[in-house]
Amino acid sequence: MVIFYFKIRNLTLKFLNDAKSNVHVCLKNTFQIQKLIYQLNIIFIFDSIIPNRSLCINVFRLFIMADVKILLVEDESLEAMELKLTLESFGYEVPYVASCSEEAVEKALGIMPDLILMDIVLKGDTDGIEAVSKIKDLNIPVIYLTAHSEESTIERAKFTEPYGYIIKPYDRTELKYAIEFAIYKNQMEKELKENFRAIAENSIDSILIAVEKGKHVYVNPQAVELTGYTKEELLNTQIEDIAHPDEIINLKERYDLRMAGKQIPSTYETRIVRKDNKIVPIEISATKTIWRNQPAVMVQVSDITSRKKIEEKLKLASLYNRSLIEVSLDPLVTIGPDGKVTDVNNSTETVTGYKRDEIIGSDFSNYFTEPEKAKKGYKKVFHKGFVKDYPLKIQHRNGHITPVLYNASVYKDDSGKVVGVFAAARDITQIIEAKKNIQMLANVVESTDDAIITKSLDGIILSWNKGAEQIYGYSSEEVLGRNISILAPNHLKQEIVNLIENIKQGQKIIHYETLRLKKSGQLINVSITLSPVYDTSGKMIAISTIARDMTEEKKSEELLKKSLKDKEVLLREIHHRVKNNLQIVASLLNLQKCSDNQGVDEVLKESMGRVKTMATIHEKLYESPSLNEINFKKFAEKLVYDILYSYGIPKNKIKTNLIIEDINLNIDTAMPLGLIINELITNSVKYAFHNSNGAITIKLNSLPEHMELTIADDGIGLPNNLNLENIDTLGLELVKNLVNQIEGNLKLNRNDGAEFKITFKEVKYKERL
Repeated sequence: MVIFYFKIRNLTLKFLNDAKSNVHVCLKNTFQIQKLIYQLNIIFIFDSIIPNRSLCINVFRLFIMADVKILLVEDESLEAMELKLTLESFGYEVPYVASCSEEAVEKALGIMPDLILMDIVLKGDTDGIEAVSKIKDLNIPVIYLTAHSEESTIERAKFTEPYGYIIKPYDRTELKYAIEFAIYKNQMEKELKENFRAIAENSIDSILIAVEKGKHVYVNPQAVELTGYTKEELLNTQIEDIAHPDEIINLKERYDLRMAGKQIPSTYETRIVRKDNKIVPIEISATKTIWRNQPAVMVQVSDITSRKKIEEKLKLASLYNRSLIEVSLDPLVTIGPDGKVTDVNNSTETVTGYKRDEIIGSDFSNYFTEPEKAKKGYKKVFHKGFVKDYPLKIQHRNGHITPVLYNASVYKDDSGKVVGVFAAARDITQIIEAKKNIQMLANVVESTDDAIITKSLDGIILSWNKGAEQIYGYSSEEVLGRNISILAPNHLKQEIVNLIENIKQGQKIIHYETLRLKKSGQLINVSITLSPVYDTSGKMIAISTIARDMTEEKKSEELLKKSLKDKEVLLREIHHRVKNNLQIVASLLNLQKCSDNQGVDEVLKESMGRVKTMATIHEKLYESPSLNEINFKKFAEKLVYDILYSYGIPKNKIKTNLIIEDINLNIDTAMPLGLIINELITNSVKYAFHNSNGAITIKLNSLPEHMELTIADDGIGLPNNLNLENIDTLGLELVKNLVNQIEGNLKLNRNDGAEFKITFKEVKYKERL
């Protein structure tokens, strides 16, 4: 209102100056002044703000009276004549005087006057109020001129929204001003309506006006487009008809509060449901107003679908960015100009041992082993704008220290003002350990006696350790940048090229023995292992060679081979002599067998079998790759065959079932087992079958805790008086002693022939003194 007041004041001063020289300008300014006054509803201050009131009003009359037609409705002819003359004296045209309600309606429609001066009591069945009700939509200003001042009549007249109500007898001045301001008010209303409509109809936003109970009385085209309803449909709806079901109560409360004059926010967001049931987010700016003398609420509605989508994208982007911050393994913090922490991520909580709420608002430097150095670091960021790889150590609340490198930079608001520092700490514990390991590896490379060389894929030497200097005689300065082929004799230079190509093709070269050339020209035996070297992307960039000088080992190997060959010849000679000696013993026993003593003959035959068993073991031992073990399965098969053969048993008379595990046993175990088999199989051949057919079974199983040897026949069985604890035969006594020798256990089963089961463990070799 203050702004409009000064507009009026300034315009008035300009009016007074212009009025002296230009009547037309005066008229124009008078119209504008009255318009502003009316818009603010402050006609009552008109006299106080315009010094020369009479001049202004006279000019205004000249301006508005021209071509103004007034329809006079009065049933008393004398009063009508006097009123007509009065109106014409004011400068108005009175084209017709009607005396009844029907005639007034007819002439109003035909003449379309600028104002109607209406008596209330008229001739006929209807009065002036009813006549005005019928032509109300014509928007013609009406002034009632009547002798009736009853409250009931005035209340009826109010519903027709008259521009004035004058009680007879009237005052000419009062009548004149009432007509002037009624005409002006009507003109202003028309102009305001036209301006409002022009603005509303061309607004990019939807505009709706609702009166009592939220009924729409005005909607613009944008509202039609927004809601999907026609204009007629919208004008027959209320606010709640298009509101989202979840928003109805809230919208009605806001409407009622605003209609009641309560102070509530004018702008808020809500949702509506279009005619096609599509939900649309909107922003409403609402204000209380007057619509045709009724309290109303005007709302300006903006479709914020696009904004909401942008907000959602921004929200998702914010969540995404926050997720990136939280998923980071690096501690991330923001620091204010006062050095206080304003935000942190989960990694910061982990590395410090403090919760987010504990850290935010605390001093950034509190979490480091050197607080002053930390302060100096973030102050440097505010001064320079950034820091890079600033070394600090974070101290966990439990005392654990984490070395980090801080990288930080300032961040600014929209105006470019620095508002804080964003800092990221990279845990370099593994980097420090890696450096230690690299240094340790470098020390190992330099201290080893092996040559460790790195060469490019073209064979150019890139690195050369101390071991390489010792083996080849070149210093690193002499070979770096040269081709690796300088280490190969002429006839092996192509070999180096081939080896490099093999590595490029993905082949492995491990302990490859070849010849290489020392700086002195001496040929040396080397064992080389070649490996590819890859960069961080997995691309092969070089080849590593580890070479060991094998010259002395080769010499030792040759001496060892010669020594082994000599020992092999000696062993062969010993074996031959042992076999010969055993054969001499067997021959002597055989000669003794030819004597007439039958008992001695059996003893000698049995002894000869035992000697053959030992000879067979020596034979198998000689054939074995090891000097201490024999394949027991092959040994047992030959032993059984020799026994049957020595007793002249036909092939099909005694069947042999040999179920022997294919294992190697040392000689200290195989010798007793062989003699046991010899004794028990010999007894079966001699006594079990009495010239009848039968079967002999030998089983050898290797169990988790021990081994089990079973020797059985299906012959006539053993005598009932045979007792293993009191044996009087040499053969079984020998078997019992041999079982004890290998620390075994002997069990006898007399069912279906005879079965001897021996459990034992392989005898460990004992060094002979």
